[in-house]
Amino acid sequence: MILNNFKSYAVVGPNGSGKSNVIDALLFVFGYRANKMRQGKLSELIHNSAQHPNLESCSVEVHFQEIIDSDKQVGQYDTVPNSRLVVSRQASRNNSSKYFINERSSNYMDVTTLLRGRGIDLDHKRFLILQGEVESIALMKPKAKDGNDDGLLEYLEDIIGTSKYKDAIVDANTRLEEFNVVRAEKLNRVKFVAKEKENLEDKKLEAENYLENENELSKRKNELYQVYRYEAQGNMEVAEKAVTELKEKLKLDEEKNAKVEEEIKAFKTAYQDEVKQYNSLEADYSKIMKRHATFEKDDVELRAKKEHLQKRQDKGKETIESEREALTKAEDTIKKNTQEIDKRQKDLKASEKQLKQEEKNLDEINRDLQGKTAGFMADIEEQQTQLAPWTEKINDKKKAINLKNSESEILSKRIASGAEADLGERETSCRKEVSTARQKHDEAKSTMQQSQSRGKVLDGLLRMRDTGRIKGIYDRMGNLGVIDDKYDVAISTACPALDNIVVETVEAGQACIEYLRKNNLGRAVFTVLEKQQQQNMSSIETPDNVPRLFDLVQPKDDKFAPAFYSVLRDTLVANDLHQANRIAFGGKKRWRVVTMDGKLIEKSGAMTGGGNRQLRGAMGAQFQNEDDVDPEMVATLEKERNDLEMEFRKLVEEKRALELVLRAKQASLPKKQMVLEKLQLDVRSLDSQLEDDNRRLEELKAHSEPKPQDVQRVEEIKHEVEQLTVELTELNEKTATIQATIDGLHEEIMDVGGMDLRLQKIVVDDVRKRIDLHNDKITKCSVHKTKAEKDVIKIEANIKKTEADLENLLSESAELDRQLIANTTAAASLLADAEDMKKASQATKKEAMDTMKQELDTKSESINESRKARLEITNQLEDYQKTYTDNKRKAEHWSDQQSRLTMHKLWNEKGDETILPIYTIEKVREFQQDKQVIKGEIAEIEAFVQSAKPNLSVLEEYRRREEEYKDRATDLESITKKRDQVKYEADDLRKKRLDEFMQGFNIISQKLKEMYQMITLGGNAELELVDSLDPFSEGIVFSVMPPKKSWKNISNLSGGEKTLSSLALVFALHHFKPTPLYVMDEIDAALDFRNVSIVANYIAERTKNAQFVIISLRNNMFELADRLVGIYKTSNCTKSIAINPSMVATFSALTNIDNNNGDDDGNKRQSTPSGDRHSSRSQSRAPSSTPVPSTMTDPISTSPV
Repeated sequence: MILNNFKSYAVVGPNGSGKSNVIDALLFVFGYRANKMRQGKLSELIHNSAQHPNLESCSVEVHFQEIIDSDKQVGQYDTVPNSRLVVSRQASRNNSSKYFINERSSNYMDVTTLLRGRGIDLDHKRFLILQGEVESIALMKPKAKDGNDDGLLEYLEDIIGTSKYKDAIVDANTRLEEFNVVRAEKLNRVKFVAKEKENLEDKKLEAENYLENENELSKRKNELYQVYRYEAQGNMEVAEKAVTELKEKLKLDEEKNAKVEEEIKAFKTAYQDEVKQYNSLEADYSKIMKRHATFEKDDVELRAKKEHLQKRQDKGKETIESEREALTKAEDTIKKNTQEIDKRQKDLKASEKQLKQEEKNLDEINRDLQGKTAGFMADIEEQQTQLAPWTEKINDKKKAINLKNSESEILSKRIASGAEADLGERETSCRKEVSTARQKHDEAKSTMQQSQSRGKVLDGLLRMRDTGRIKGIYDRMGNLGVIDDKYDVAISTACPALDNIVVETVEAGQACIEYLRKNNLGRAVFTVLEKQQQQNMSSIETPDNVPRLFDLVQPKDDKFAPAFYSVLRDTLVANDLHQANRIAFGGKKRWRVVTMDGKLIEKSGAMTGGGNRQLRGAMGAQFQNEDDVDPEMVATLEKERNDLEMEFRKLVEEKRALELVLRAKQASLPKKQMVLEKLQLDVRSLDSQLEDDNRRLEELKAHSEPKPQDVQRVEEIKHEVEQLTVELTELNEKTATIQATIDGLHEEIMDVGGMDLRLQKIVVDDVRKRIDLHNDKITKCSVHKTKAEKDVIKIEANIKKTEADLENLLSESAELDRQLIANTTAAASLLADAEDMKKASQATKKEAMDTMKQELDTKSESINESRKARLEITNQLEDYQKTYTDNKRKAEHWSDQQSRLTMHKLWNEKGDETILPIYTIEKVREFQQDKQVIKGEIAEIEAFVQSAKPNLSVLEEYRRREEEYKDRATDLESITKKRDQVKYEADDLRKKRLDEFMQGFNIISQKLKEMYQMITLGGNAELELVDSLDPFSEGIVFSVMPPKKSWKNISNLSGGEKTLSSLALVFALHHFKPTPLYVMDEIDAALDFRNVSIVANYIAERTKNAQFVIISLRNNMFELADRLVGIYKTSNCTKSIAINPSMVATFSALTNIDNNNGDDDGNKRQSTPSGDRHSSRSQSRAPSSTPVPSTMTDPISTSPV
């Protein structure tokens, strides 16, 4: 090392010789900043002293060369030719610096790269251990806290060489994270598309299933239609052959029967003449029987009157009995009240007598107290004199009020007894009438609304449709669907648009508007089907699983469903308003809800509907007209017609038989009429009796109903009682003051009289109260007695009247008996004459007429059989002709139906599956055998197709999603492969880093244990992974167990123990990765002489593969060096002197031989020229092929800085 004007400013003190400047010089050449050399800037590194005050620059040269150790002699080596290397750096006053390599200009990067390439650790300065920093190696943290710090992990990684993977791993992780982000995005897109595709899966399957079922339905219908056509063609052939045969047979029968019909015609004329003669006799007989019927009618009427009179007699007797019972009760009432009055009057007299005695006793007490109470008594008499007239008036008013109340009570009971029953009947009757009226009103209202559902606007438009003048008109929207009756109010309230007119196209709607305008029919709203957008009308999840109004509507045709959805949307139906509020506002989504009774809640929160008037009739429960007729219905109707025609022919035959029975019934008709007239007389008699009963009922009701005079009297009594009560109140108010004065005076007298007077006064008052009670009771009994006496008079009058009526009824009954006898005699005489006439006619004409009738019937039966045969042939002919026509039409119909069948092209099918085959006759016959099975399959498929409501547009959407899913999946697979490749690279880098690090770590840890045991003669030290699974997560801990001590953390050791631990680690690291150069500044400062010797000997003996430059003041250390450089100062400048110990030892030995006087220790010490404390720098031997700084070859040399 050659230092020119580098630092070495004036130094004060014995320790300031400049030994550490050697380290600063190396740092300066190796490119470190000024602050690393304890200076603020580079210009401060220039020497400055009194002798050299203004130097412009300073420089340091470090000479290296590669050597090869000699195996023959220790300390000898050979220099590798052309291996000399000189690195220098020059600093100027302007704080700039220049680098040189072998005296050629260079730069920082080239110099540091060159030195790193030669093994010098410039990053962690492992080659440099400064004064006091030897302990810091062992005190490193397990792992750096951030990127600007170093821990033991980073320190070892740099030495082992795995730090080179850090940037690559970070880069790989960054790229992996980027790929993960991209892949996550791709994956989310795939999942999103897959989710959308999955959401469409059910609808897609539903649509495919629907199309497959429609295709299958077309196939089955194709088979069935060909069977029908085959059967119709076969029936046509059979019918055509039968028609030819029947026409020939009919012609022969008509020729044969013409002659027989002429004979029957002549015989029928003769028979009719006989019938006329017989009918004339029967007419005479009928006249006689009618007269007899008149007598029988009179008999019935007389007997009915007789029975009616008897019932009236019975009722009169019953009335007399009930009136006598009432008379007995009234008399009992009079008797009881008379007895009660007598008894009360006796008690009243006894009480009045007792009152006189008690008042006499009271007067005696008062006389005894007269002297004391004379003044009071005089005042009382005066007050009583004033009160007497008022008291009399008050008593009169009270009696009058009691009397009126009793009379009012009796009349009220009488009124209530009759009114109660009447009110009960009226209540029941009124309830029934109200219920009936409500029912009739509702029915009438519903009927009126239904009848007005098609107004003049709708009628006019439908007439235009029916005449073909405007095409594309369907009907009022409400007529194109049906809904259950219980939802009538709900849909009528929620959907006013049901009155819209549904048309197919915009042109049809415009034509309708023009028609209405021209004819001034009014206004209408139109719904155009072609403008209805395809919407998702599938079922939805609803709160409380309430129904959606749209789902409850059954359209007349599926094509009308979008129109209904456009006006109903997702309106829900709730049972009541409480549930409607909960559904409309309870969740995250607002709903439009209508209740069963017509209350509507909009999404906005507005509420309409309700009230007394409910909207009804906007949509019915069944379609008004069903004009569609299918072939099966035609066949059914045809069968019914044939059955009815057969039935008609049977009825014609039965008619002829019944005509005979009718004539027999007509013969017995007069007797039946007579019986009917008798029954009618009975009915009239019963009606008369009913009128009498009703009249009697009214009379009874009149007794039970309150009489107007009674009601009026009750009101009068109430008014009189109120007036009397007012007068009584006024009298009480007028007498109150006087009575209060009297009461006060009496109280004073009582105080004077003491207890005797008070007790006697109480006895007198009690007797007076009993008298008042008797008077009240006598008054009430008198009223009841008077009422009963009036009732007795009325009842006796009713009994006399009823007995007189009974006598009149007996007279009328005797007269009716006489008339009955006369009428019966006359009727018997007429009946005898009629029987004689009847016997004569039956004996002469009846027998002859019956004979002719039998003969005529025989001939008619023959011709009828012939006619019947012809009729059957004619019917058969017509049937076969109709069969031929019908089957021809059927064959054409089924051919047309077959041509209309279509097949859907399914996207997942291969080939052409849309053409329906035409089967051979043999195949059609096979289908014919399985016709019922095919019909069942068709019905089952049609039921499914009609109930299904698929969204067919979802198939195209699903195809797009499928293609998008494949594209996204391909992108995901590509990015996943790239991600996996980067992940493999990152994992491989991490594995290499871990494997290489653990391999080096294990070597270093093992060597550390050996070094520490050797240095401490028995201690132990270990490097431990904080996280045994991941050494890079938590770092490395340095644990030490000094000799004869326990394991301790490095921070808890003494200074010497820390130094030994650090040196053991340095030597272990040197063993793992040697560094060509070590510079150590007083590493032995904290060690005792024993440990200094151990370290020094280890360096001297076992570190042959590096050059150790050690700054030391301990002779145990520098005495073992290969070369010593002494640093001292004179004239405030650092100076040095170099010594080769081996040459000095040789020279000393030769001197000792010559002078026989030597000092064994002469070559181990150096002293500074100034006499200050010396310092030394020792060097170990350089290893082979290792560049080291060159040294002087002289045994002793000095060199000023």
